[in-house]
Amino acid sequence: MNGQTALDARSANALIAELRSQRTESPTDYSRLLTRREREVLSLLTDGLDNRAIATKLFISEATVKFHLHNIMDKFGVHKRAALVSAALRGNRGGTDGYASAIRNG
Repeated sequence: MNGQTALDARSANALIAELRSQRTESPTDYSRLLTRREREVLSLLTDGLDNRAIATKLFISEATVKFHLHNIMDKFGVHKRAALVSAALRGNRGGTDGYASAIRNG
């Protein structure tokens, strides 16, 4: 997609607002699942920032943001950015049985 976002800003904000309004659980504690920096990247991602804005805000390169996002997606068991945002906002920690069981036992 040549660095472009899949959704325009208005649609992305509407989606995020809808997902947040549907959330009924207490916020998920990601402290055991993610590193401090991964939590920072995920927080900014769920606030609607793109990779460039996250990089600027955290004083890191876009490549480093992509590295963190890749690791976060692996931990959540998702393969797409939108699925990661959805999982994070809904409090789902891992989309695969193997990883979910590792969290419970871990």
